[in-house]
Amino acid sequence: MSAISKMTPPKPKDDTQSKTEGPAKGGATEAQGAAAQSQEKSDDKMERQMPSEQNHIFEQAEMSLRQAMQQMPDIAELSRNVIMNTTPEGLNIQLVDQDGQSMFQPGTATLLPKTRLLLQQVAKIVDRLPNRIAITGHTDAAKFVGPNGITNWELSAARANSARAVLAGEGIDSDRVFEVSGKAGSDPLLPDDPYASSNRRISILLRSEEHTAELQSLRHLVCRLLL
Repeated sequence: MSAISKMTPPKPKDDTQSKTEGPAKGGATEAQGAAAQSQEKSDDKMERQMPSEQNHIFEQAEMSLRQAMQQMPDIAELSRNVIMNTTPEGLNIQLVDQDGQSMFQPGTATLLPKTRLLLQQVAKIVDRLPNRIAITGHTDAAKFVGPNGITNWELSAARANSARAVLAGEGIDSDRVFEVSGKAGSDPLLPDDPYASSNRRISILLRSEEHTAELQSLRHLVCRLLL
C-alpha cells in the first residue's frame, strides 16, 4: 500500500479554487514585494549613511592629531612624516621615514625618542575610537641581514610590535589589536622607487566596522572548512 501510495500521481488542480484564490495571492505578493522594496531602500540608505558618518569621525581624528602635533614643538617637525588617509579598510595612519628623519634607529626596532612621543599622541586619538587596530611594519627593498641572521621580514614585524607596545603603554586595550605583522619591502609606499626611504614605515590601521565584520566572517568560514 505504501509503495502504491507514493507512486500515485497528484490530483489535477481545481480550476475553481485556482481562479478564486489567484487574485488574492497576487495582491498579497504585490504587497510583500512593495514592502521588500521599501526595506531594501531603507537598508541602502543606512549603508550609505554609516560609511559617511564613520568617514566624518575619521576626519575629525585626523584633524585632532594634526592639531596636537602642532602644539608640541618636539614633534611638530615630524608632520611631514605622518600620512593619514581614509580607505575602504578604515583610517590608515602611517609614520614614514624621510631623508634625514628616520622613525627607528637604523637596522633595529628601537624607536627614536621623537617617534615615541608621536606614537603617544597617536594613542590618544586611537583611544577615542572603538575600532579594531592592525599594525604593519614595512621596510624598503634594500637587502638587510642583522644580528642572528634577521632579515627585513623579522625587522618589519619587530618594528610593528614596538609600535604596539607604545600604544599598549598608553592604555590601548590589547583586545582591540586585530593583528601585528611585518611585510618587509613587499608593499612599498612608492612602487616606482622601492629603495626610497619613505617605504620604511609603520602603518596603524583603524579598521572600519564593515571591513572588520567581513574579515571575521571570512575567518570563521576558513575555520569551518578546516575542521
